Amino acid sequence: MGIHREDGYSAAVAAYLDVGSRRVDIAKMNRDYLTLAESCELAPNTEAHLHVIVDGKKTSETILLDDGVAAGQREVRYSVLAPF
Repeated sequence: MGIHREDGYSAAVAAYLDVGSRRVDIAKMNRDYLTLAESCELAPNTEAHLHVIVDGKKTSETILLDDGVAAGQREVRYSVLAPF
């Protein structure tokens, strides 16, 4: 559930990737890039399932991590393979 404030409404939002049996939390995202909340390494062209939960409602899509993720890297470029 979102947070009601004097000046409006703020949604409760969470996002994470499922990559095989691994879950990777996302700190922030836009339509082209994800910022990972934790460090990991993934090969280029890795497929993952992106899950976004807004006020308890979950949506998912299949994405491609175009360049993969190098050690210590947090910003990751992605493209959508199968939309919500």
